[in-house]
Amino acid sequence: MKTSILDYPAIKKGPNLAKRVFQVLIVLASLGILFFLLQIVLHYEITGNQDQSNIPIIKAETNLWVKPEDPGGKESKHTGYRVNVLVHGDPFNEELVTTGYAPMSVVLPADLLSLNSRGIPLQLEEDSEEGEVKAIKTGKEILDEFFIQVELGEIPWEEETTPQASEEAEQNEDDQTLVITGRELMPAEVPEGEIIAYIGTYANHNLASNNWREIFKKYPRDLASKDWVIKTFEGSTSVSYRLYIVGFDSEDETDSLCARIEAGGHPSCIRTLMGQ
Repeated sequence: MKTSILDYPAIKKGPNLAKRVFQVLIVLASLGILFFLLQIVLHYEITGNQDQSNIPIIKAETNLWVKPEDPGGKESKHTGYRVNVLVHGDPFNEELVTTGYAPMSVVLPADLLSLNSRGIPLQLEEDSEEGEVKAIKTGKEILDEFFIQVELGEIPWEEETTPQASEEAEQNEDDQTLVITGRELMPAEVPEGEIIAYIGTYANHNLASNNWREIFKKYPRDLASKDWVIKTFEGSTSVSYRLYIVGFDSEDETDSLCARIEAGGHPSCIRTLMGQ
């Protein structure tokens, strides 16, 4: 009986060996693809959220205004203002930069703008003036609180007002002659249940006081017999200061004054009770 070359064991194993080699190559290729996808995911987790809006990340030395920005891309239907957010926390569990939207022009206080613990570079965009630069704000929760307040009809920070030089000169003259009657009361001086009017939330006590001055300047007669109180509220990651008018005799008087203040362009004036 003749022996064929295909009868030798080494030759018989050839097809099986080739099949196994092919299977190994498939496995290696699959692992390579998975590794590549994993690298993409890790890269996005680490850097993918960093300043995707191309808004310069900066360290604020003074209060900075958030300026209009066309979101573009898949979120192009959204109109508003972009704010980059640095989230502080455990450096190993820290989100880096996320992007939120503010539906209006707002001021971000300098003490809420800073470098995060991983050392993301903070710099001004070239040829940009400080007042024209978009800003970052520390703390995703702070920004979330901001949007919640906006949805409720409140404006957490002062609206932008940029008077012209001539207007500034007039304002300085007015400030020199303006005499504010009444006084700032401590919260403990206002009895529980007394009628008060909420007129805004601000980033710090000075902003709240300045806002009272501006409102008084517009309505000196209405507010001549009124005092004001600034209440501090501590959130999970931030402190806010709420301004209230004090000294009303009735709900009707409060509602009437609030209607005038809102008609004059102030964003909100809401009757409430002390302690609520």
